[in-house]
Amino acid sequence: MILIFKHNFFKALIMFFYCYSGFAQIVQGNIIDLNNEPIPFATIQLKNSNRSVASNENGKFGIYIPEDILTPELIISALGYSNVEIKVIKKTKKIEVKLSPSIIELSEVVVTNRKKLTANDIVRNAFLNYTLNFPNAPFVSKGFIRHTERTKSKYKYLVEAAVEKYDPGFQFNNDFIKSHVVSIKNNIDNRILDTLILYKRYLHEKKNISSRKAWHKTTSLNGVPMSEKIKAIRYHDRHLTLNYKNLRAPFLLTLFGHLDIIRDYGHNKKSSFRLRRIFKNYEFTIKEIVSYEGVPYYRIKFQSTKHFAKDRSVLGWILINKKNYKIKEIKRIKLDTGKFAALSMLNSGTKLIYIQNIKYKDIHGKMYPYYISFKVPKQNRSALRINKVEEDQLYYYSHEEVLFTNFTTDESKIKESKQKVWDDKLFKPFVYNPKFWSNYDILLESEYEKQMRKDLESDIMKRKKTYPK
Repeated sequence: MILIFKHNFFKALIMFFYCYSGFAQIVQGNIIDLNNEPIPFATIQLKNSNRSVASNENGKFGIYIPEDILTPELIISALGYSNVEIKVIKKTKKIEVKLSPSIIELSEVVVTNRKKLTANDIVRNAFLNYTLNFPNAPFVSKGFIRHTERTKSKYKYLVEAAVEKYDPGFQFNNDFIKSHVVSIKNNIDNRILDTLILYKRYLHEKKNISSRKAWHKTTSLNGVPMSEKIKAIRYHDRHLTLNYKNLRAPFLLTLFGHLDIIRDYGHNKKSSFRLRRIFKNYEFTIKEIVSYEGVPYYRIKFQSTKHFAKDRSVLGWILINKKNYKIKEIKRIKLDTGKFAALSMLNSGTKLIYIQNIKYKDIHGKMYPYYISFKVPKQNRSALRINKVEEDQLYYYSHEEVLFTNFTTDESKIKESKQKVWDDKLFKPFVYNPKFWSNYDILLESEYEKQMRKDLESDIMKRKKTYPK
């Protein structure tokens, strides 16, 4: 339904002339282990700068090196591996980096001052050191977002954009966060056969039809005018909230603020109460000790207790620095259990409610969020009522990935940045800017993602649909 393509040859031509004027260059690479297996989500840091990127699922990355960096060096690090530093020679196009595993014995690090630390002790220390380890001053971060909506085998919607975020500090409420869409790289939409839940929500919230009546109207899209389908999708885009706690905050604010449970802890005035509640709702276990950048980290496994929520469960792990208790990463998986499990299987083909992953990087002693991933299944009970061919829509997911590659805490730059008009509208028509994207760091697609994008573009061409005004 949305068709906005780039002219690939024109883009490549501009990228060529731009990259090779002066000393600016884009270096692409592949991160592998000693068995030549790819290492996903390794960090590639431009030494003596705040610029960094991450490798994709295939271990591949691309990073832009500005022309003012005369002797660029890259620091490659990954969880469980030793660091590698590489000097980049002028006009280097591709590199391959092998990382060696770094093993730390559990017995070496779990005993401090002759007292064995429990998982609860480690987690408690992490939150007691919260104000020391997380930013309490304003900062601006720039990065890249990829939003996809897909079935088992196909993309239905792909949006890629450059984004900028202003955060006043973790002690302030999430609502003070500002977000800005700088430039859009892709907006390819083929959701005309998307989940009928969109149309149900549109009827209920926009047309003021009761929820029960709206549901009965969405047993089939047959006879629904194309204009109404388009309006329903547009309404969904304007009110997109990731289906999380029925929030009605702007999409990017929800993603950058409300969904960051670590950040959410900081501005709560009853943090001591929340800490007690954490230990009531979750059980913690030390799973293993891993190395990152030569520093040992506890990987703490957690699982919700019966006090957490009826018919819901949460499990995951949190990565905590052994030396200073800084939180490096957290992954949470929320599931429907009990009486809701069967209903979830009927509605969306899975018990999953969401999968959340947030990674933080150390900049001048503070931990800043640099990678966010949020995956949630969409309900599509009506798919089975329409056509058996569309059964794969029961496994329809929305997935957001954000990679922040540049951070600034400079007061003058932050003040200058805040003075512009902030536009957080991600789902909108756009004009592709090849010069901008020729030197902007992105999260590279995996081979599978690249093929799904090409298939989506092919489907659009076959349908010959254009973006409706």
